Amino acid sequence: MFESGLTDVEHETIIDEIFAARSEWRFTHRICGRWENTYIPFLRVKSARKVLTFAEKAGKQITGYRTIIPRVALGMPFDGFWFNIAAPGESTGAHRHSSKATLSGVYYLSVPPRSGNIRFIEGDEAGHEIPVYAGLLVLFSPDLRHAVDRNDSQNERVSLAFNLYRLPLDETMEPQSRPVGIEETVG
Repeated sequence: MFESGLTDVEHETIIDEIFAARSEWRFTHRICGRWENTYIPFLRVKSARKVLTFAEKAGKQITGYRTIIPRVALGMPFDGFWFNIAAPGESTGAHRHSSKATLSGVYYLSVPPRSGNIRFIEGDEAGHEIPVYAGLLVLFSPDLRHAVDRNDSQNERVSLAFNLYRLPLDETMEPQSRPVGIEETVG
């Protein structure tokens, strides 16, 4: 887990940019009855750049290799970051990230009390739970199964998740799934 170096991140500005771009939200799949990943074009959430840049530097420090979070805005074939917006009562089921990623991560933007912690699952056991709070950055192996507990608060929990890849990127690399537009109304 990393905290230092991110003290100047303006969480409210990022959250404002997320919701200002609501008409451009795209999704890949549902987990536990909710759209799991909210993809937003990078140029619409520019304030997230500090978090992504810090995570890339931390990835290099951990792995010894230069890492990057892919962004279409940088000429890459896909965006390797997304937002998770969990309304009251919502949770995220157990899952893993792309097997092609070097590291995965999540940065917490808004964490109301009782809005759910991240759990890393080992086999059939509950595993290790990490209490989360705004400003926390968690980096982990993409093959670790993890879930996020139910949001028992009255407000949304908002986080920025991503996959870090070792440079140079494989030219044929594709994301695990591509975001798509949806026809139904978004909450």
